[in-house]
Amino acid sequence: MKIEIIYSKGADKFISKNAHLISVEKVDKLIVEAIKNITKEIKTNIDLKYLTGKYDGCFRIRKGKIRIIFKVESGFIIIVTIIDIGFRGNIY
Repeated sequence: MKIEIIYSKGADKFISKNAHLISVEKVDKLIVEAIKNITKEIKTNIDLKYLTGKYDGCFRIRKGKIRIIFKVESGFIIIVTIIDIGFRGNIY
C-alpha cells in the first residue's frame, strides 16, 4: 500500500506555528495509522471519526487538543489530502 500525503496551506501554517506541539512526522504517523484502520488492514487505537455536514466525506483524527481533518482518495496510490489542522475550538 502506497500512501501520498498532501498538506493544505492552512495545515502547513499550523504545523510551522505549533512545531513544539506536533510535527509533520507525527501527523504522517497518525495518517498512516488512520488509513490502516479505515481499510481494516489492522485495528489501531486511534480516535478517528467520519464527518458529515461541512466536511462531508472527510475524516477527523483527535490527538489531545489538536484535530486533523483529511480526505482519502483510494486507487492504485492512496492520496490523503490534509484539509486543516487546528485546536479543538477553532477547527469546526
